[in-house]
Amino acid sequence: MLIKEGDLVSIPATSKTYCVGQVAAIAETSFLIATFIPHFMVNGRLPKLEDIDFSSPVFLVETMDEYVESGRWKVLGGRMPLEFPIPAFKVQVGFDVDFYIQNFRGEIGRKASQAEVDRLRTHTSFSPSLVEDAIRAERQLGEWNKIYDIMWADPAQAIEYIF
Repeated sequence: MLIKEGDLVSIPATSKTYCVGQVAAIAETSFLIATFIPHFMVNGRLPKLEDIDFSSPVFLVETMDEYVESGRWKVLGGRMPLEFPIPAFKVQVGFDVDFYIQNFRGEIGRKASQAEVDRLRTHTSFSPSLVEDAIRAERQLGEWNKIYDIMWADPAQAIEYIF
């Protein structure tokens, strides 16, 4: 993988609008990216990174690195790791009707409480093109698709301990 945790990448929303994303975590074949409010390019350039508010991600979503490898998403550099809770997920194992807590890397921990089952979402990965579509839709530059609802960065999706 060409990226590491903390890396910042530019994600095109339109030909003149870019979103900056930060790699929050890496798994074997995918990564978790936090996206921040898109910015318009000025004279063909992105704003200075110090002018971007990294405290409140818009989306926190798992995706693959094909757009990084192709150069469509450009690595801008690195910064301190994201200070936002990494989500946990609910998962059923085998034929068991109970749900368990799963971390981003796919490790399955303890049995989930009913409150956690009601609150958590299932582990879902999205294509890079769908991430771009969600960014455009959030800025009202495209149509909103209901699947984007589970892409929001939501601190309630984090679990303090899973094992």
